[in-house]
Amino acid sequence: MRASLAVVLLLLSAGPVAAQTGRSAAPAGRALSAEQIRDIARRDMVWCENYRAEKGDCETMTLVSLLPDGKLRETGVMRLSRSPDLQLVIDGVSEIRGDQICAVHNEDAVKLRFLMNGRPMPTVLSARLEAMVRESMAEFEGKTLCQTFYRGASADTLSERITVNGARRTDLESTYRLQSDESGLDVRSEEEPEETQV
Repeated sequence: MRASLAVVLLLLSAGPVAAQTGRSAAPAGRALSAEQIRDIARRDMVWCENYRAEKGDCETMTLVSLLPDGKLRETGVMRLSRSPDLQLVIDGVSEIRGDQICAVHNEDAVKLRFLMNGRPMPTVLSARLEAMVRESMAEFEGKTLCQTFYRGASADTLSERITVNGARRTDLESTYRLQSDESGLDVRSEEEPEETQV
């Protein structure tokens, strides 16, 4: 999914973590080819990150679509709180390089929107939140993020390997459940404990 969105979504969801680099084991399974990635994107699949089967929820939910120029448009949603219902919507574009999804992180190219109870948040409030999000992304500005995806035990589950300027970042990696739509899925709040089950 979202090479550029990985910075925003995963840093926000994981909180402050130390960078993990080096020779960690690659995810199990066979890596997806460029054509397999395009096929998933052509079908406008929903990528449910760190799915919990017992609750039917995701850490983030992202729609990935294939653009006419072959790039990938990604629209991701994460819930910051439930009361009030505060959501962050992130739009970005990545490209397929070889068998990876890659993007050079550019703050100006990542669009952020904040919703409160389903409606756009007042600018005076959203501006402060956006500044905090932008600050969290600063260390990645101008760096190349790439994702390699691996098929899991079933056809609708994926794991990933993420690199930043060629160095592995296991702290940014997640698992995904693919669905044709959002039916039966919820985006959990960052206030809720995470118990991932793919």
